[in-house]
Amino acid sequence: MLKSPFSSRVVFLPESHPNFVLRRENILAMFFTIKEACVWTGMSPAEMLWHILCLCCFTILLCVKLDSFSAWLTAALALTWWRTFLPLFVGLAVNAYFVMIVLIRSVLVGETKKALHRSGLTMLMLAAVAVFYTLVCQKLEQTVHYSYPEIMAPFFIIIVLTAIRANSTK
Repeated sequence: MLKSPFSSRVVFLPESHPNFVLRRENILAMFFTIKEACVWTGMSPAEMLWHILCLCCFTILLCVKLDSFSAWLTAALALTWWRTFLPLFVGLAVNAYFVMIVLIRSVLVGETKKALHRSGLTMLMLAAVAVFYTLVCQKLEQTVHYSYPEIMAPFFIIIVLTAIRANSTK
């Protein structure tokens, strides 16, 4: 990491550069801060923690579902793809509940326009994620025969909504 002589900006050097020094600042500069992640996702740190816990549960269920050695466990749990994705759906439902609580409290305080804008974007995002999970489950269960671009369409909507949210906040 070098200070540029022409500006006050810090310049991050590639590892192959002779002046490169592996410092903690270089490593941590790659990640979002909690504040940046809250702005980009529209979630509080508690909601992010809840989603991380749901993602961990989903990962464990996915490993059990895909593991050929635990076929007896999959049969004992009657583990379908819908039940595998259940923690993700629960995470979305809890997040929607939090959004509705914040919306109601903000309207009662008198910040109606700001609350509707914030909760509207978040609810659209949650709906797009739920549709994406539903399409993936249907594709994995082979109940419908959608092509992969059709399944990924809600994901592209999520990207657009994230860009709108990132540019609309101060």
